[in-house]
Amino acid sequence: MMKQAVARLAGAKPILHSDQGWQYQMIGYQNILRENGI
Repeated sequence: MMKQAVARLAGAKPILHSDQGWQYQMIGYQNILRENGI
């Protein structure tokens, strides 16, 4: 789901608001954000 969302953001500069839940601690999730400048 995250990869699909990022693909729709061409040219955008999104901000991520997290509630610090467990999913935000997952390395794969963090890598997707880092790779896309989020």
